Amino acid sequence: MNALKYVLAIMILVLTPVSWAVADNFDSRELLFDTMITGLDAKDLTDQEKQEITTKVDNWVGGLSEEQVFVFNESLNNARHTPWRVDFTDPENWDLLDLALDNNYNNDQIIALTKALESEAKFLSHYERTGKEFFLDKAERSKIKFLSKVDRFDNSMIKSDIRNETRALTRDLARQARREARAEVRQTSRSEAKAVAKNSVREARNEIKTNLRGGGQGRGKKKTK
Repeated sequence: MNALKYVLAIMILVLTPVSWAVADNFDSRELLFDTMITGLDAKDLTDQEKQEITTKVDNWVGGLSEEQVFVFNESLNNARHTPWRVDFTDPENWDLLDLALDNNYNNDQIIALTKALESEAKFLSHYERTGKEFFLDKAERSKIKFLSKVDRFDNSMIKSDIRNETRALTRDLARQARREARAEVRQTSRSEAKAVAKNSVREARNEIKTNLRGGGQGRGKKKTK
């Protein structure tokens, strides 16, 4: 028994500094940069396209405040240890990330955004593994659900009627997008289903992002060089 306690004590002493080291590293811009470009080499992109994305990530990370860097790193920490990865080459995801920078998202908004990106990545990974169209619908609904929270966590003096209008629009567009996705998926092969579903909700997401931009007016950028 004493030997077991001794072993456990040694394990605690060894592992504790590692935990603190990881937590302390959340303020690292390099960590966030590395997280966002992980897997880029495996993408079916030209060298020029990869370089453009790398430069874009570098500029975006450099524009965040220290607090925003910490929250993004902390929020993406779980995703670093899962088999699925957020697609940081997706133009739609970049539209959302640019909104976070331009509208100076607070901590809660950043957490909601990262959850939206991670949930979509998780369910799309399940779809690619199983071929079950249920996961396409789940990816769409989950992402839109978390994106709607970005507006809810806006601390600016936005009028409540605009908030309510944005939420109602989000729900209506989500329902419409699901109907369109299901209708087209039934007529499309499995290999094309993912692209069809994403295209069918693109207009819905753009409408949501337009409303979010409207909610962020009046706030200046907060960038750290």
